[in-house]
Amino acid sequence: REEIVLLVFRSIFPVHALCAALQSTSIVRKFFENQEVDAKHIGVGRIVFPAILLHGTFDSVIMVVNLFIEKYSDSQSLINVIGGCGLILVMLGGVAWYYKQNRDQQQRLHSLSVARRAQSSPVIT
Repeated sequence: REEIVLLVFRSIFPVHALCAALQSTSIVRKFFENQEVDAKHIGVGRIVFPAILLHGTFDSVIMVVNLFIEKYSDSQSLINVIGGCGLILVMLGGVAWYYKQNRDQQQRLHSLSVARRAQSSPVIT
């Protein structure tokens, strides 16, 4: 029964796709935004840390749920509901972080695009 609950939690919540999206915002910032000062400060740790934190928290909630199901098998439904709510909160936190990073990145990329167009267009006097 615990394996089925684990399978359901892992299949409902796309944590791997969200972790890849979290990493992609930092990779684009480092390699494609041409911010020389900022790009030097973005290393591997800054790229993978949000994904590691999200995935680790997600897995920790699942492990705690499984631990409590083994100890308190008489209240599995309540434990599953609490675990599901915990996973929803973790995923919502990851989505909110990604949304903020994505919005900030779109603004930076728009600024770069405007600056490049201004440099390439001839000045008419």
